[in-house]
Amino acid sequence: MADLRVFLCHASEDKLKVKQLYVQLLMDNFRPWLDTEELLPGQDWSYEIRKAVRESHVVVVCLSPNAIHKSGFFQKEISIVLDAEEEKPEATVYLVPAFLEPCAIPERIRKWHCVDLTSDEGYENHKGYERLLATLRSRAKELGLQTTRRIPKMSPGDRLRLITRVVMTRDIFTIEQLQSELRDAGLPRACHLLSKDLEILDLHMTRNGYRKLHLEPVESVFQECLLDIRLVGNVLWLKTLPGYAAALGYAIERENWPEVVGCLAGDDTVLVMTDNIKSSRRLKKRLQTYRRCSPKPDVGL
Repeated sequence: MADLRVFLCHASEDKLKVKQLYVQLLMDNFRPWLDTEELLPGQDWSYEIRKAVRESHVVVVCLSPNAIHKSGFFQKEISIVLDAEEEKPEATVYLVPAFLEPCAIPERIRKWHCVDLTSDEGYENHKGYERLLATLRSRAKELGLQTTRRIPKMSPGDRLRLITRVVMTRDIFTIEQLQSELRDAGLPRACHLLSKDLEILDLHMTRNGYRKLHLEPVESVFQECLLDIRLVGNVLWLKTLPGYAAALGYAIERENWPEVVGCLAGDDTVLVMTDNIKSSRRLKKRLQTYRRCSPKPDVGL
């Protein structure tokens, strides 16, 4: 059985909020259609959108001041949706207007009852979103479609994309929390395999949860999590906040400093190997400019 197909009609200015809705619907085992996620390079986007509207079981028209006052393709999309709606049997739930922000309802879709999806904190335990879920599940039941969560058949690429969506739309601070979120989405994944996935995706722990660090200056990474520096011969011992050691080790290796031979990171400790004691002292001074640590006696000098 196939999942319920849900087309997300929206203005481009509301893309971020609609993307959050897309991710939530995906995790609740529906098949949302969003242009930035579904269109491939070289496709005729106008044709593909018309096709997606015709093939969708439900269309959610996302409303905001941006949308209702904008001329252009969004207004044309509504016309496409209304044309498709006219072909549906009477009393079929097909078009669902949804408020992303408070605004007036366009006259031509005013007869359909709206759902309030206004939120600054996502859709978890959101009353309006729960009402939308009830509508979608009722429509799926009418069509005999799958509504219960199940383990999806995912390619490695699809799995990595789902992990990225979860991490970038939620504040995930532990592997266990990520594992729980993915399990809720019907994707069980062992912790050690998730660690590998995060490494592939270049996602590291920050004070805001897992984030990509390739654009973060090394100074900000150190200021965020480095607690202490000690020198043990030609090895620097770095103490971090719990869970941050891998991110700190990655930041050091990314800099390609000539003194660094290699790094070994645990949960809250990084060992930085240098080629000699003189190099380790020089590196320690550099790191202390990024983060003021309480002076500790060096060992083995």
